[in-house]
Amino acid sequence: MSNMGINRWQMIQAGLLLLAVTASAVMLVSFFDRIPIEGTSLALDWKGLWQAMRGGIITYQNELGFRIPPWTALLVAPLGFLSMQASWGLMAFITIMVLLISVPRVRSKGLYLVSIFLLILSYPSLRHTADGNFEAIIISGALLTIYGYQKEKVLPFAIGILLIVSKPQESSFVIAALGIYALVSQKRRFWLYSALVVLAVSLPFLLVWGKDWITTMLAISERGSIMDMSLMAALNRTGFIPPPLVLVIWLLFTCANLYIVWVSRPRLSREKVGMLIGASLLIAPYAAGNSMVTVLAIGIIPLFQARRYSGLLLILLINTQFFLSRDFLFQWGAYYATTILLLSWGFLAWRVMSGQDEPLRKTLPAAASTR
Repeated sequence: MSNMGINRWQMIQAGLLLLAVTASAVMLVSFFDRIPIEGTSLALDWKGLWQAMRGGIITYQNELGFRIPPWTALLVAPLGFLSMQASWGLMAFITIMVLLISVPRVRSKGLYLVSIFLLILSYPSLRHTADGNFEAIIISGALLTIYGYQKEKVLPFAIGILLIVSKPQESSFVIAALGIYALVSQKRRFWLYSALVVLAVSLPFLLVWGKDWITTMLAISERGSIMDMSLMAALNRTGFIPPPLVLVIWLLFTCANLYIVWVSRPRLSREKVGMLIGASLLIAPYAAGNSMVTVLAIGIIPLFQARRYSGLLLILLINTQFFLSRDFLFQWGAYYATTILLLSWGFLAWRVMSGQDEPLRKTLPAAASTR
């Protein structure tokens, strides 16, 4: 077959794929637009988020829950031109596509398909779909950050950072690790150009909308509430741990993560970033259960592909929430999420400290490796 024939066939395949993706998006959006949600908890988060970007105009108000920075707000603002339920469906479709892309391609097709099944149909994934939120932005940012760092490609790396910082409660340790690695790196040009791109994009937005964004981001009324799965909130809610001891535990955990970042330098694997996202959630002033899907996608699924039993155990513990009563999840769900997050962090930290997050790259194509 000639090169022209190959190119034509590739174009046909690309066209068919685009058509299939578009048709799937239209069907899912149409389905979500017709779901009777009155009197239910469906679109719990999305109702406020949609109000904050209704008509394509971003409004930072604490009660609406819209706290992503203005440069990523610009990306999602067009969703405000759709109806609430249609935009909810489109965001769900985008999230599913991002989750599919996030699954590392391993040589075993069966393992790859099982990984997709376990991720897409997991409890945090389905809960995120039901509530509606922006975890697709964070997952995309993590993937681009890892890829750009490993391949030393400035643009993907800078875009990844701009996306992943959309939720500082998930990215604080990732940014801290990158800052440390930048200071000890000899590749000054890569870090300088990346910083220039990040500043060139973020500074104009911060000058115009930065005050409103920061004010809203800091005014989280749910902080410390029964929904907060952060470590400090969980310890404070017990009522019998003195506040000074809570602070000591928090500081020790923070120092432990910084130590792991230092001794494992300069690696940046999927499992390591998953560990850092989990640690960020645990030390955050506030962390919601929806964010567990990011830890699952970035860190636990690669762990499952490398170590079946360890990864499967965590996935089973996460999905146990399917079988817990509504009352238990309301009263104790945040504690359970904190416990699972700590266990996930522990498994991933052990892998990173022992250097076992490295071998996974030998089973993956170069573009999906974990360096």
